[in-house]
Amino acid sequence: MLKKRISAMVTIYKGIVVQSLGYKNYLPIGSPERVVENLDRWGADEIYIQVIDRSINNLGPDFSLLERIASLGITTPIIYGGGISSVLDAKKVIKNGADRISIDGIYWQDKEIALKISEKLGSQAVIINLPCEVIDNQIFHFNYLAKKLTKFKNKDYEFLSSGLCISEIMISDYKHEGFPQGFNSQLVDFFSTTNASLILFGGISNVDQISSLLNIPKVSSVCVGNFLNFKEHSIQNIKKMIGNPLLRVAKYSKI
Repeated sequence: MLKKRISAMVTIYKGIVVQSLGYKNYLPIGSPERVVENLDRWGADEIYIQVIDRSINNLGPDFSLLERIASLGITTPIIYGGGISSVLDAKKVIKNGADRISIDGIYWQDKEIALKISEKLGSQAVIINLPCEVIDNQIFHFNYLAKKLTKFKNKDYEFLSSGLCISEIMISDYKHEGFPQGFNSQLVDFFSTTNASLILFGGISNVDQISSLLNIPKVSSVCVGNFLNFKEHSIQNIKKMIGNPLLRVAKYSKI
């Protein structure tokens, strides 16, 4: 049986790591290299690097950032998202140090490109990030480029359920991102029929909350952002307190 994971979100805006609040407001935290090094040392199971200003400014992936992080010699797997719009982009992201990629905008703009990316990299290397919101018991996708909500259609579920191009779905509660204990667990219900396992993100900041979400069979990982950036022992303390036998043991050892 697969182990559960506690993943760390690193949100980057204008070259620095930020605390993101609802995809609207950003508070500076510091250097991407320093934050990634800390999370690797502290025992994150994977590090999700999300560069939020690449696609909206047509800048493409931040290859320079990936090269700098690759030079650090960290051992934690890296997921990269931001600016990927072609097969070539995806291949170069992997070549420059990422273990997997995350797609969002390109999935909605052109699913054929998403399929071609998966064919080249393998579906195990591709996840899709879905910023979502529940309104009147219906689920909507938030397009951060157009800044608008679109109701999920049956064909969207069918494509996600086909397992053709993705290994995992990240459900991002964008509205509660950065707000303690804000994640709306109702979001999970809408993806219970998909074949892909789920990564949950947005407003997750409490040990009891993390434990409850990890106990959902469909959930493979809980991704935490701001909560992990300020306390050195937070990851291993979470793992100790949860005590879930399916959770990977923290690798951190104090020097």
